[in-house]
Amino acid sequence: MARLMGTKTSSKVVTGYFGPFTFLDNQVAFDNVFGAAPSILCSVLLRDASVLKEDIDDFVDNCKFDIFMASCRSYYVGVRNKESDIQVTHAACKSICGLRMEEKVNGRIVVLNPDVLFSKFMEITPLLLDDASKWSTQLCFAYFNELTTELRVRMENDNFVMPTLNQLNSKKDQIDALQIVRDKTSTAFKKLKDETDLISSIIARSNNGQARRTGNQFVTED
Repeated sequence: MARLMGTKTSSKVVTGYFGPFTFLDNQVAFDNVFGAAPSILCSVLLRDASVLKEDIDDFVDNCKFDIFMASCRSYYVGVRNKESDIQVTHAACKSICGLRMEEKVNGRIVVLNPDVLFSKFMEITPLLLDDASKWSTQLCFAYFNELTTELRVRMENDNFVMPTLNQLNSKKDQIDALQIVRDKTSTAFKKLKDETDLISSIIARSNNGQARRTGNQFVTED
């Protein structure tokens, strides 16, 4: 530290290590040579302490300014106006239309629970205008279209009826209609899951029965 800060010393002894490099592959050997928290010393005096302090202060100020600018870019959106609100709503509608119940993650198909898809919708709705006539999509209709094909078919078989779209003129109306579709979806999803589990159980029992055949003899269960 004396060399770093430029403090003068009468000692002409240079501290260093001149032994074998066995410590490179062994942490215990390294700690025995350099200690648990070694420090790197400069071979020559670097800067005067006062000059070095000014440089460090300037560097810290620049870091603080970079953090401030990053925060401004992240959180400052300017003065709200009609045009910016419409742009935000358009971007939000585009994000909503990009949601899917069935997603491909790391090369694998992942099917979300309908409630998870609903929560993603609700995360975006605060960005929408209260006047739904300015939207480019309908929440309940988009939600239904983004379900899996099997789930949509199941709902249609249950005589599902979409809320009247031309009467959804406000954000509240849109959210209420979305909630109705979500409730119908949850019921259909449970029915579809129960049917799928039942079919899987029947197939598993059938496969187990075939595996118990012995020659021409079929071993039945008790």
